[in-house]
Formats: sequence, C-alpha cells, structure tokens
Amino acid sequence: MSGAIPRIITNQQQPHSDLINALERHLAVPYQYPWRAEMQAIYQDLYRQFSGQPVILDAGCGRGQSTRLLAEQFPDHQILGLDKSAQRLGHAKEALPANAQLVRIELIDFWLLAAADRWRFDKVYLLYPNPWPKAHHYKRRWHAHPIFPYLMASADSLELRTNWGIYAEEFLRALGVLGLAAQIETDFQPDQPLTAFESKYLASQQPIYRLQLEAIASAWQTDLACFSAIKNN
Repeated sequence: MSGAIPRIITNQQQPHSDLINALERHLAVPYQYPWRAEMQAIYQDLYRQFSGQPVILDAGCGRGQSTRLLAEQFPDHQILGLDKSAQRLGHAKEALPANAQLVRIELIDFWLLAAADRWRFDKVYLLYPNPWPKAHHYKRRWHAHPIFPYLMASADSLELRTNWGIYAEEFLRALGVLGLAAQIETDFQPDQPLTAFESKYLASQQPIYRLQLEAIASAWQTDLACFSAIKNN
C-alpha cells in the first residue's frame, strides 16, 4: 500500500444514541440466522482439526499479514485467519508458518456455529474492522450487530484496534451491557504494525485506539444454553 490513507469521514460525532437499545434487543432473543451449508462444512472441518488445541482467531484477516505475524508471535497456538473475501485472501503473498492458515468463511456463520458448539478461543483479534462510519449503518458494526454476544461468547480474551475513536467508545459501551469492563488505550504505538493499514495509519499520524479484555469467560457468566436455539433443524 502506498500514498496517504484518508481519515474516517462520518456524519456521526458521538456514540450512536440507539446503540444500547439495539444491543439489548439482540440479547433478548437468540439470533435466528440460518447459516449456509457451505459455511457449515468449512467450519466443521476447522472444528475437527483444531477444537482440542489452543487457537487464536484473526477475524477479518484480509490478506493475512496479521495472521503470519501472530503465528510468529504465538508459536504455541494455531492461528486461524478468517475472512469472507476470496479476493483479499488470494492476494496473500508471504508463506505462512506451519501454525497458521487462512480460511474463507463468513464470520457471522462461524461465530454462530462456534457458540452452538461452545468452542472458545484463547484470543480473538479484531484488527481495524470496517467501521461503517455512516450513522444509519451503525447496526453493521460488530458491537451493534446481533452476532455480538456470540462473538464475545467465543473469546477468552479479545483485542480490538481501530483508527476511529467513536468505534472504540461504542465497543466499550457494548461491553458494559454484557457486564464487561475494559479501558481504551488512546494513541497506541505498536512495536510492530500487524497490518498494512496499521502501518499507513501510523505513517499518516492517525491515532490508533486499542481495547483489550482478559479472562472474559470468568468475568461474563454466559448462559450458552440459550444459544442452542440457533441449531438448524
């Protein structure tokens, strides 16, 4: 990637006023989303291979640079780089370590299936997810989407990085609805950029916001039994 990267352009200047209400509505009932057979087959193959191993998810991994770097950083873990875009994954240029792989799968399907199987991951990375910065698109952000409780149910720890402060603040408020506490680290300076976007943000002197949670399983006593309603007949 070359050239300056634009800052986020948005008509939203503060956390969305309907965020908490939307998330509470999502929490009231199981998410009735029929996952696709193709995605289920991919998921089941991953589950058979790795469900008994320590796994870290690189969710929305794009071209896989972060997956490779995380695999080097955590050699005792299997790193799964997940992305829905075959095009992005097809642009991966560097060979991956033996403890990493890139997988094309829809994350919504993946997290629903993982919740139904009560599969938890040692850590989930959300590195610069699409912020959907237009206010009327806020429900497409992970923390305002019906998938959010399933995402959180899959993580023993989580790290979010974003270059949009409002996104980080909304994520923090959504965690509060689940009874989880965290802090936002502003102007985060990584020792090594994990993604090409992160390199560009740093070069453009854009602030990076990081939010980390540990021991989610003990802090949030999730009743995953209610999620079993999503099982397809």
